[in-house]
Amino acid sequence: MHYKIAAFFHLKPPAGTPTPKWMARRALKTARQCDQRTCESVRSFCDAVLSGKLPQYYFSELKRFKSYSDALPSEGLVGEWHPDYPNMKCKGNTIIGISLTLQATADEGLIKSEYVLNAIERYKLQDWSFHKGKHISRTTPEEIKLINDTLDIVVDYLKREYKLQ
Repeated sequence: MHYKIAAFFHLKPPAGTPTPKWMARRALKTARQCDQRTCESVRSFCDAVLSGKLPQYYFSELKRFKSYSDALPSEGLVGEWHPDYPNMKCKGNTIIGISLTLQATADEGLIKSEYVLNAIERYKLQDWSFHKGKHISRTTPEEIKLINDTLDIVVDYLKREYKLQ
């Protein structure tokens, strides 16, 4: 009953509950007005919500991040000159993207293990090098290890819990 009332008033669902289908349908309508790349990104998420395949969606997204390069630039910030650019874990945008995706798995209620939720929280609370100020700050090998360890924990959990391949 909550979902019917929420859909009527367009209210956000309670924390830790899956995205309702009415929100996915509305997002699809809005995405059609956006650029092609945004539309495709929103469509894949909304299709997962509507088809009930949200665990598979996040599993695939996190595996994609996991496949990104661990390379660190020898000097300066990474740029298009690097052969692995833009799919590199050392980029601030990638680190934030991983954080948002990890948090979304918890917000959608897919993660029930305290151990996995704590790993996500540790990732979010990390004082990342790229936040350190105006000087050039590079991602450290320890931070790359934290990224990999956290992705391993969450991907393995989703694989086991939802029997994904």
